[in-house]
Amino acid sequence: MKRLLFAAVAILILFFAGWLTVSNSGDRTSINVETETIRQDTEEIAGETQELVEDAREGTRELLQDVNEESADSSGDVQQIRSTDEPVDSRDPTASEDVEQP
Repeated sequence: MKRLLFAAVAILILFFAGWLTVSNSGDRTSINVETETIRQDTEEIAGETQELVEDAREGTRELLQDVNEESADSSGDVQQIRSTDEPVDSRDPTASEDVEQP
């Protein structure tokens, strides 16, 4: 019963979105899937999503830059936070390697 209700709600949403239409031509009634409308809507959503990701990336860069500037102002010997575009080296550059001497 839940599945039937879910399917009915999904179909109603598709009608309201304009992705499904009903046409009546004389003695025939048909339900049409508007593929061009679907394509346009999905391209628009993809473009808006890309803009959202770019805005978030830029906001993160600005935030990291602000944090780095504040850290440099408070202490000159503070390691700066790197942005996600830079490669990260997991090794500690201040640690010495333990090498046994003969």
